[in-house]
Amino acid sequence: MITPVKFLMKEIILRSLEHAKTNIGNYFHTQSLGYKRYRCFSKILATAPIFSSNGSSVELFLITSHADFIMSLLAIKSFIFFAKCDLFISILDDGTLTTADATTIRKHIKNVNYISGSKFNKTVRQSYGTRSKIYAYKDSYPIRKNIGIHLCTRKEKIILMDSDVFFFKKPLEIMRWINGNYDGFYIKDCNNAYVLSHIEARSLFHVSLQNNVNSGLIGICKKDLDIKLNNRLIRIHDTLSKGRHKYFQTYFSLLFSRLRKIRNIKELPRTYFMSEDHRQYHSHAFVCVHLITPVRRLFYEVAEKVLQKMEIQ
Repeated sequence: MITPVKFLMKEIILRSLEHAKTNIGNYFHTQSLGYKRYRCFSKILATAPIFSSNGSSVELFLITSHADFIMSLLAIKSFIFFAKCDLFISILDDGTLTTADATTIRKHIKNVNYISGSKFNKTVRQSYGTRSKIYAYKDSYPIRKNIGIHLCTRKEKIILMDSDVFFFKKPLEIMRWINGNYDGFYIKDCNNAYVLSHIEARSLFHVSLQNNVNSGLIGICKKDLDIKLNNRLIRIHDTLSKGRHKYFQTYFSLLFSRLRKIRNIKELPRTYFMSEDHRQYHSHAFVCVHLITPVRRLFYEVAEKVLQKMEIQ
């Protein structure tokens, strides 16, 4: 006969064993991820340096963080490797990059236009003053990204790219844009991740939102940027609701919607791929992939494939 005391002792022992099993499993999983990270990052840091070209009319602009800057090096190098073109490269600190991070970036991208957090903050302060909404939101990643492309870029054509976009093949559509075949391009999003609804956009800006614009990979001419539109969107977002996400690809949706009336804007084909479903990332037809947050865990697998292709070719 099992007494209450024996029953309780049995439950305590079983739960302790289950807890220990979980902790041991988590430990080995963590160790495995740690090894993958070390192995992958070591390979990326062993790749040859590339050069930023002052003479190029095309600028590759990227904002990155302490957590993602090694990932961003592979993103940039994979694009340069397969595109085989000279670009002026600008990297904006999101506010978390350390002095050691900046040194590594400069080592791997010679002559890079590195915009430190303090330099960016000074530029925003001089442009808008310390009492503006723009200055108040300068540390928000998506807003920093959108302000940066206006205030910190130098060249006639700009490619805006995230740290988690990786190339496997020559990006012919982007090369055609560089050569002047059309005026802008964007990677297609899985859905409309915007801060405004279609009704709000038409009411406030007198233009419809362009569907499925993702700011992870965008090409645009400097002359077509509209900083007044961007700044007004920031102020409207602040007025509308404190609870809304700062999805500032809304800006590019509004901008491309306006530009379509006078410019040739191209939606990149699905070979420039992004999805929230990790099972869809195994095709060999992709030109590039954008590893958005729900599938970021695929990075080590994708990075190995990119590095192998770069070694083979």
